[in-house]
Amino acid sequence: MHLVFPRTLLFLERDGRTLFLRGAPGKWFAGRLNGLGGRLEPGEGVRAGALREAREETGLEPAALELAATVHTIEEPPVMLFVLTGTLPPGPLRPTPEGEHVWLPAAAVSDPGHPFVDDVRLLLPALRARSPGAAPLSFTLRPPADLRLA
Repeated sequence: MHLVFPRTLLFLERDGRTLFLRGAPGKWFAGRLNGLGGRLEPGEGVRAGALREAREETGLEPAALELAATVHTIEEPPVMLFVLTGTLPPGPLRPTPEGEHVWLPAAAVSDPGHPFVDDVRLLLPALRARSPGAAPLSFTLRPPADLRLA
């Protein structure tokens, strides 16, 4: 048996672009691009936590949200990421202290000029290759960038 910290990671799209956060100073991903999300509160379900994080970090509620993958990080402390994909409705994004909103096309993930968190470069192509409605993918991750299908 092992204990993990449950977290959500959201990749939300609108008009063919994906929303990322450039981490604010003091954040573990400061200056780098990552999806939205955060820790689940005690007693909170994965979907409820993902919706809360989306509202807190954008001011909007995703129009669609699907569990696309789980990522078990092999680190101390261990983390279980519940990775969700979805779409954001039209409307302005509310600023967040978590970082700056950045909209990028799918091809940007392979551009070394964009400072993505390491595992995002590996994870997004797999998520995009997954058929909507298919079973969630399962990965293990040994940071910083050893992401493997489990």
